[in-house]
Amino acid sequence: MLYVVGSLASLPLLFGVWALAGCAVERALGLDLVSEDRSHRWLRRFGLGASAWILALFGLAAFQALEPLAIWALVAISLGGGAASLLANRARPALEQPVVASRYSANRLQRLGNGVLWIAIAASGVVLLLQALRPDISWDANVYHLTLPRLYLEHGGFFRVPWNVYSNWPLGLEMLFGAAMALRDYGLAKLVHFGFGALTAVAVFRLAGRRSALWAVAALLFNPVVLYEIRIAYVDLGYAFFLLLGAASLSTALDAEPGSRLRHRELLLAGIAGGTLCAIKLNGFFGLAVLAGLWGWRSCWSSDAGGRAGSASSRRCCCQRSSSALRGGSRAGCSPATLPTPCSTTGSADPSGAPGWGRRMRSGRLRSGWAASRSTTCCCRYG
Repeated sequence: MLYVVGSLASLPLLFGVWALAGCAVERALGLDLVSEDRSHRWLRRFGLGASAWILALFGLAAFQALEPLAIWALVAISLGGGAASLLANRARPALEQPVVASRYSANRLQRLGNGVLWIAIAASGVVLLLQALRPDISWDANVYHLTLPRLYLEHGGFFRVPWNVYSNWPLGLEMLFGAAMALRDYGLAKLVHFGFGALTAVAVFRLAGRRSALWAVAALLFNPVVLYEIRIAYVDLGYAFFLLLGAASLSTALDAEPGSRLRHRELLLAGIAGGTLCAIKLNGFFGLAVLAGLWGWRSCWSSDAGGRAGSASSRRCCCQRSSSALRGGSRAGCSPATLPTPCSTTGSADPSGAPGWGRRMRSGRLRSGWAASRSTTCCCRYG
């Protein structure tokens, strides 16, 4: 019983350390994370802190300094830096946030339905937490999710693991599992993944509209994949958490004024989240591509404020700016990923000019249609 209580107490303490580390990163980058609700602000600080810890643990492992004492030193630095940042941020002016007024008011029947959903979600969460506390280890965790960070801790850092191809994959969340094992044991590492799932549900609830918030959380928690993976040491819920944070930052950037400080900040946060995706999973580049594609589609394929088509000189602007912002954030988020600019006037996106495309573009009508679309539709509002 004492072990269960200790594990349950260790998880919020560890997540609090990572959130305070995010405060220090916020202060260092001058982000001023002030949102319309406090929970959203702390979710993003936690994401920044977790990304910073992944980067720090990677550096310790690369220099053969991945020892429990070094990890406890990271805890002390995170606590001190986070506390100092919170004190300093009180005197800093906040950025203006777009506020959307809500006129939704639930009637008695809707409140009854919301109450039933609350009970179902809470009961499911308790059951899943109890299952996550079990001492058993899943197959994938035994192969590499927990085994590789344990081996790295035993050897003081990275070393060659023969016959294990997964040791060459991105291991961002596994580094956090290793920190949890160094501070306590593998049971806390399992709870770390459960915590990412719980925070993903909180983020869904805070970001969804008032009418659909509970239904969105219910749809997330009653997904069979989520129900299975939230109980074991895995990485997909961490991936979902950072993808959701990146999408939320991108949505705020789209609503912000062109060229404003708020837009640049949110693009940087989206890039950091995308870079962390690449550090968590081998297919993290797809999540980064989704974020970049959404921004590029909105920026490059919409007309300007007056409804006019963009000029030839404006074809370069938004797609390249968004690519640069997301690329810089992705590099800060533990990833070597770079983003192409498919709307560049000299890029290889032109099928008629790329090798191997010539035979497929024999139709003059297709070639002329492609050229016309490139000269008239790839425009942006902020030329």
